[in-house]
This record gives sequence, structure tokens and C-alpha cells, in this order.
Amino acid sequence: MSDMNDKVALITGASSGIGRATGEAFAARGAKVVLAARREHELATLTSEIESRGGRASFVVTDVAIAKDANGWWHMRLRHLAGSTTQ
Repeated sequence: MSDMNDKVALITGASSGIGRATGEAFAARGAKVVLAARREHELATLTSEIESRGGRASFVVTDVAIAKDANGWWHMRLRHLAGSTTQ
């Protein structure tokens, strides 16, 4: 995997399994990660673990299978982590 500094990655299913491993791997390579899943405790734990290793992470509790849950939140999170101040 290449250097991911200054990249922002949205990881769905991030509370366990492949999603969690992907979030950890991307963060370890310098990406700012937005972690999304249904289980808040697991997301909060992973976010803390990534940040304790010097990474940047944010999370949102959502079910991406439900359109109203997924609609809009990711724009805000991605802008925040990318450092953008535009709408």
C-alpha cells in the first residue's frame, strides 16, 4: 500500500473485521480516517486506539443500508478531516 498522507478515507463496517483492519491500516499509513458502523462503543474504541498511535480519526454511528442515516453526514466528516472550511 502506498503512502496515504494528506488523504481522507471513509471506512464503512469499521467496528470489526475487514473494516476495522482497513481503518487501522490506512491510519497507520497516514490517512485521516472516518470510521462508520452501527456499534458506537467499538467505533469509539478504535478511534481512541488510532489517535493514541498518532493517527487522525473520526467516527459516525450509522447504518449505511438506511439512506436517511447515511445522507449528508459523510460530507461533514470528510470536510472536517480534510481541513476544508467550505460547504
